[in-house]
Amino acid sequence: MPINIDAVHSKDFQQLSNIQAEIWGKDNQMPASLFSIANTIGGCALGAYHDQILIGFILSLPAVWNGKKAQWSCRLAV
Repeated sequence: MPINIDAVHSKDFQQLSNIQAEIWGKDNQMPASLFSIANTIGGCALGAYHDQILIGFILSLPAVWNGKKAQWSCRLAV
């Protein structure tokens, strides 16, 4: 069962919503636009794909922690 990791794209937004709803509930989701923004501003929005179907993701945003560059982990789901 090969799993591919790639940047999350706009075509994945509905599946991102479905995964988040299943895990955190329909009313507790990160907006799809945040996934696009994360990859633009130095964060990380990656998807795990099996047969080109999104089965998981990670979302983090750039941050500063104790004066050092860091990543703030927002969500991780499989």
